Amino acid sequence: MRFPPVMLVLLAMWIGALYPFSSAVAADVGKWKRFEVAFSNPTYTGNPFDLEFDATFTYVATGRTVKQLGFYAGNNTWKIFFMPDTEGEWTYTTRSPDSDLDSRTGSLNCISSNLPGPLVPVGNRWKLQDSGKYDMPLMIPSRKWLKSSETAGGVQQFINWADKQWVLVSSAQRWSTSPIRRMLFRT
Repeated sequence: MRFPPVMLVLLAMWIGALYPFSSAVAADVGKWKRFEVAFSNPTYTGNPFDLEFDATFTYVATGRTVKQLGFYAGNNTWKIFFMPDTEGEWTYTTRSPDSDLDSRTGSLNCISSNLPGPLVPVGNRWKLQDSGKYDMPLMIPSRKWLKSSETAGGVQQFINWADKQWVLVSSAQRWSTSPIRRMLFRT
């Protein structure tokens, strides 16, 4: 017996209404790229910013878990962003005191990407985690460093101006704490 396509669609909609779909379809997500999942909850009546909502992501191959907080995104929608750090299959389960957001499940498949991963500190420098390339020193550039760098010619005016401002600021600081000022103004 053959059903017309319209009947199959209506049957699928009826089954979907009886058994709400709580699992998201597995998506391919690049390593270090953002995976985003959104959940609609039109029945919640409290302050949506007070509702606790998070998900536990599990790397299937090892069982390692990562907890990620969710947030209210407006229009009765809560979202979770996640960046997988290991290629392979990941699953997630949500947790919330609200039953419409609790125990929602889904999965994603992390595939390789062209992103090198986060910057991580290694000694006194920053290193891109997956590429092994050292990106920059872990320091705030000092006047000495700026004067010796490739940009020294372009920032010399700024350095001179900053030196003058520092003199003015430090003079004002010395004056504000001086015993003569306290004696004159009885502060």
